[in-house]
Amino acid sequence: MTNAKVKIDMRTGIIELEGDSGFVSKYIDKLLPLVQTGDFGADTESDPSVSGDNDSTSKQPKTPKKKRVVKAPPPGESCRDRILGLRKDSFFKEHRSPSDIVQGLAKKGWTHKTNQVGASLTTMFNKGEIQRTHDGSAFKYYYDRAD
Repeated sequence: MTNAKVKIDMRTGIIELEGDSGFVSKYIDKLLPLVQTGDFGADTESDPSVSGDNDSTSKQPKTPKKKRVVKAPPPGESCRDRILGLRKDSFFKEHRSPSDIVQGLAKKGWTHKTNQVGASLTTMFNKGEIQRTHDGSAFKYYYDRAD
């Protein structure tokens, strides 16, 4: 007999099966109806050889995982929006370090960590919303353009 291999990924509709051609044809006949109807694992308890799971605790149907939805903060409440607020107040007429910017935000009552501010500043620089210079040891941020 010859060696055969079938691969079917559940998300994309593929199940992996490998062995001699008799073995593969036996199980592919059992799996094709499930693949065609889209009932992957819906009734595999009746034939444990199909699911490969003989554990008696797995008789309960599995609930699908909920996807985490990442919500954007309301306008004006992100670190970037708050830094833009400092820019409107002419805070960036002088060259400022990220720690200076954290302190400037704190004076307005906004608490942000240096790494949050640094990430926002990098994004803002890439979008042309702020300018920066390197003073030998660190970046300093400024804005001397007209709004």
